[in-house]
Amino acid sequence: MKIVKEKNFKIVRAKWLAWSAVAGLAVGSCIDPFSPPEVNNTETYMVVDGFLNVNGDTSVVKLSHTQNTNENAPVTSESGAFMTVEAENGETYQFSEYESGVYKLPPASLDLNKRYRLHIKRTNGSEYESEFVEVSKTPPIDSITYRYDAGRDA
Repeated sequence: MKIVKEKNFKIVRAKWLAWSAVAGLAVGSCIDPFSPPEVNNTETYMVVDGFLNVNGDTSVVKLSHTQNTNENAPVTSESGAFMTVEAENGETYQFSEYESGVYKLPPASLDLNKRYRLHIKRTNGSEYESEFVEVSKTPPIDSITYRYDAGRDA
């Protein structure tokens, strides 16, 4: 009987070692560094973030630049640009730079039935112009509610 136990132990131990080796190879082979070109891209693009308010309130547009996702530097804003909104009939409204990269258009009487486009001229001379788009009116907010969860307030 003693021989049978030792033989079974050796077989179990051999199987355990084999499975451990397979698991080690599987885990080790799954850890490959993945660095897509977009993550380390050194090229930057201008980002236009904002809205055109046709309800008689101020319109705000922020201009900034993309950056490498591994960069810890603050976002770079686009300062000194000349920005206008143009209606299809030729009317133009000019934004003013409020702070670095933040442009505001004071309340203007924009028509909901007209189409508008944004025109941006950067300090380096490059220009961007959107297509004419229809204005969409945001529906009014009918109610706002909240629920306090003390368990999540830690």
